[in-house]
Amino acid sequence: HQFLADLQTFGYDNENRVTNWTRDGQETQSWTLSNVGDWQATTRNGQTQTRTHSNVHETTGITINAVTTPLAYDTKGNLTRDQAGQQYDWDVENRLALAAVGAATSGYRYDALGRRLAKTAGGLVTTFVHDGAQVIDEYEAPALASSTINAPTVPGYFSDNAAGTITLASGGTNISATGDQFRYAYTMLTGDGSITTRITSQTNTNVAAKAGIMIRESLTWNSKHAALLMTPTSGVEFQRRITTSAVATSTSAAASGPLWLKLTRSGTTVTAAWSVNGTTWTTANATMTFPATPIYLGLAVVSANPGAASIATFTNLATSGNTRTNVAPALARTYVYGDYVDELLATQTSASNNDISGYTLCANEWDSFALPSTCDVAYGAKGSFAFRSAQSGTITFNNTTFGDPAPGAPKKGYYRLSGGQRFYAHANHLYSVAALTDSAKNAVERYRYDTYGNRTVLAPDGVTTRAASSYNQQVGFTGRYLDKETGLWYFRARYYSGSLGRFVNRDPWVKNPWHADINRQKRVTEYASALNERLVIAELSKNGKEIGHIFKLKNELAAGIIPEVIAKGTGSPTSLDGYKDGFNLYGAYYAPNGTDPTGERGYWGCVCL
Repeated sequence: HQFLADLQTFGYDNENRVTNWTRDGQETQSWTLSNVGDWQATTRNGQTQTRTHSNVHETTGITINAVTTPLAYDTKGNLTRDQAGQQYDWDVENRLALAAVGAATSGYRYDALGRRLAKTAGGLVTTFVHDGAQVIDEYEAPALASSTINAPTVPGYFSDNAAGTITLASGGTNISATGDQFRYAYTMLTGDGSITTRITSQTNTNVAAKAGIMIRESLTWNSKHAALLMTPTSGVEFQRRITTSAVATSTSAAASGPLWLKLTRSGTTVTAAWSVNGTTWTTANATMTFPATPIYLGLAVVSANPGAASIATFTNLATSGNTRTNVAPALARTYVYGDYVDELLATQTSASNNDISGYTLCANEWDSFALPSTCDVAYGAKGSFAFRSAQSGTITFNNTTFGDPAPGAPKKGYYRLSGGQRFYAHANHLYSVAALTDSAKNAVERYRYDTYGNRTVLAPDGVTTRAASSYNQQVGFTGRYLDKETGLWYFRARYYSGSLGRFVNRDPWVKNPWHADINRQKRVTEYASALNERLVIAELSKNGKEIGHIFKLKNELAAGIIPEVIAKGTGSPTSLDGYKDGFNLYGAYYAPNGTDPTGERGYWGCVCL
């Protein structure tokens, strides 16, 4: 080992499960495990936590220093709230759809094969291009475009801090009557969908100032629209212009911010709702008809004072449905793999585009930042930036260095490596990326992992820690992809938490009833005959509904071994469903190579053939 910090030791129990770990004599962790591998307690560097579990082995509570943090799950066993308070929403196939972390809400999309096609996080839409199971390219584009409608005298600005807070500022006469003058930040929606956000503040430039969310037919000043808008003193308004150039009408209700807002289009009907807590919603007693054609949806603000800008801040913006950005995506990086499906060999960064989709946020206005190499830098806000190429050393992001690309807006600094550089990945025995080198064979970044995959990013010296990768290198533990917005590792069919030491969702559901699989019955029967034992097969029911079958050899039943369940995936599992041993429900946790007598794995809702 080149660095002392790389030296690790492991201790195991009689079941070959890790029970203690050390690194460089400084870091330690030990575990007390139940019979099926639940962490009953773990002590890391002197701090102990204890855990409680449900009867199907879900971690339900973590206690540290006598303070217990509860975890929550949906009826199918997918984690919906973790120990850090992060919240997750899963689709019908147990795939992550939304993740709420503090002020940020991120969204995820998949294809019919279950491959993740895109995610919206940190103000960017990242699109993943696949070759089979592997991601070979990533494209990035801003999640929202922003422009003024009908040229207000004070144009204002749009700013996304990449951590969930969006600031929108504008002058303008109003959003009302037969035409509008305001600033809009938007994406596009085809078919059914919704937009949800939390408005946290709004400056009072006029009693008629408005800020909120809007669905709009076009970007013309007199467009048909539906908008749910907050005012400084008059509550919330659901405003509608039913045809182009028609007089807008509105329905008002008493409310005060901060306030959650939501617009939904289902078929041709648009509804509006608002909430104080994002959980309990009040629906407006009016709807609007909108054709099922592509439309704009996004954030809107107007000052109702032509000489001043009203500034509104929004958090937790989320959209659902078939949405797409209006900005052409730019190639951000390309991946090259070895023979093993997750054996990353190299990454290539792109040198194209004068937008910030391929840049990393590094500084606020007036901050100085030490560039990690020769870099392109950008400075600005609201979609207006000044760019400098091939910079090195320490750079100060201010108007003196760059000029003022966005007057009146709070600006930020960004960087990316110049010239579309290639980097080479070096992996350990688990195919976890341990180091990154450049074309000159110099180490530019190192990575280390604890027993369950928590990653630490290091400078080339192998000692200095970094809060995040300076090279947007997210491929790591066992060659899988780390979502920096959640801290979860994306394992294709499932998401994994290194801090919990387990997967947080169920496998995608695959219907495979026993009686429809004649070949599988035959193989199990042949296996039993070879051992000269009688096979016992019985249907398993719950509340009058068949949920699967059990099979075991006669001598195993006589010995009291709990039968395995071949589950159909209906209903919510309990200990009465045959999961007392924890095997079938969490086979990937406790018996990664465990199989039934036919050599096939059987997980909850998914029999892998």
